[in-house]
Amino acid sequence: MQEPKKNLISKVSQSAYTWATALLGLALLPGLLLILAAVITYRHMAWSMMQKPDTSPSGLTVLFVVFILLSLAYFLRLGYATYAIVKNSRQTIERIAPQLAPFPLSDLPAFFANQKIAVRMGLWDSPDAFTYGVVHPTIVISRRLHQILDAPALTAILAHEVHHVRSHDYALQQIFLVILRAFPWLPLESVYRFHLTAREIRADQFAIVWQHTADHLMQAMVTTIHALREQPHSQFSGETAWNSVWQARINALINSETVPLSPEARTLFSAALIPFATSAVLAITSLSLFCH
Repeated sequence: MQEPKKNLISKVSQSAYTWATALLGLALLPGLLLILAAVITYRHMAWSMMQKPDTSPSGLTVLFVVFILLSLAYFLRLGYATYAIVKNSRQTIERIAPQLAPFPLSDLPAFFANQKIAVRMGLWDSPDAFTYGVVHPTIVISRRLHQILDAPALTAILAHEVHHVRSHDYALQQIFLVILRAFPWLPLESVYRFHLTAREIRADQFAIVWQHTADHLMQAMVTTIHALREQPHSQFSGETAWNSVWQARINALINSETVPLSPEARTLFSAALIPFATSAVLAITSLSLFCH
């Protein structure tokens, strides 16, 4: 692999780590602050009992129990959401596994010789391409998509999917889904839509840089859209969120728009404000009791 392409993949991985850190911080920080508040309250209870052995710090006891229950509820909810999303993901993979076949090695671009990525062909008639798997990533190109694309267009799609693998988009999507399931009241839908759109545009940009032209990717997208419109239940029939992602990708290609490699700080901060502020206030309240 050429050195510029190595650097490109390195930048992609760095972006993935930034997203993962932000999302894990968003998910875990409020719970950790609640645990910190419980520890501070317990230390204050022990200090009060040492200073005044004859008195019972009933108020602090209640506060300590509240912090413990809140911490347990927080992590139990997060754990159950993780279990549910992982289970659903495994069921989906098991359902499609019988419909996968080996991809013709002769149709794979040369750069795949150095990639530790499995490529499979989906034995169905919808023009699909997607990536799944965390430990063992797999790219799936449907039989229909393989039939309608020429070699350069197919290479563009494969490069697009390589970006999804190298940026760990499947794992990041699972983390997002866990947070959305565990805490549906948080204002995260817009952040999630931004992430879905941005990751597709970044994957397109990766494919363009890899091939040094946008022509093949544009051809692949136009061909795919025409094939999708011919499906009996076309997803292009209405104004759906899925449809808007395609529109954003096309606009980005036409207008040469780019998206940042790192998360949009303002949207992530806004999303984290409610759980972080609530738990931080509780932690500071407990600390102020200890200081007094």
